[in-house]
Amino acid sequence: MPDPDVIQVTAHPPERRRMRSGAPAQAGQCCCCCCCLHTIGGLIGAAVGPTVGPMRRRDLARTAEAADYDDEFWDARQGRPLPPRAGVSAVAVYWLSVLALCGIGGGIALLQTVAGEADAPLVWGFGLVLFFPAVQLAAALPPAVYLLVSRRPDRWIEFGQLGRIVAGLVLGTIIGILAMVAIGVVLRAL
Repeated sequence: MPDPDVIQVTAHPPERRRMRSGAPAQAGQCCCCCCCLHTIGGLIGAAVGPTVGPMRRRDLARTAEAADYDDEFWDARQGRPLPPRAGVSAVAVYWLSVLALCGIGGGIALLQTVAGEADAPLVWGFGLVLFFPAVQLAAALPPAVYLLVSRRPDRWIEFGQLGRIVAGLVLGTIIGILAMVAIGVVLRAL
């Protein structure tokens, strides 16, 4: 007699030549490898966002080659000079905010683990993978507030950098979601 605590799964042959099921073996239309493509897209978009667009100089020193040219040609070629950076970059404040929010969430999960919730770190990790673009969007608020209250001469330039981060985040998330939908359509067709 089999042990009642052991679960046995037996695959029986199909009756009456039943057609193959249209649903994939995973839950619904998702799988573990593609459910985080929106997170990966958001991360890549936020990382690449500040580097996209025209680059302007911040009072660069003239090279020896440029010293031969007159100032009008130099200014026309390089564009209007920007004010020098007057503090911490908005990009650095943004990524520190992302790190802080992830650390706060991890700390809360750790406290819940100590309180008896053994699966709190797993739930936190899974939630972070699924909702990381929202965490990134929330992390854009501290640099925006920092720039609003500062009297930096270059704060509008830094706002532009922060805007590029958010635009890259949104665009990357949308591309990741579209990739997940495409993978779901392909899996459904199998």
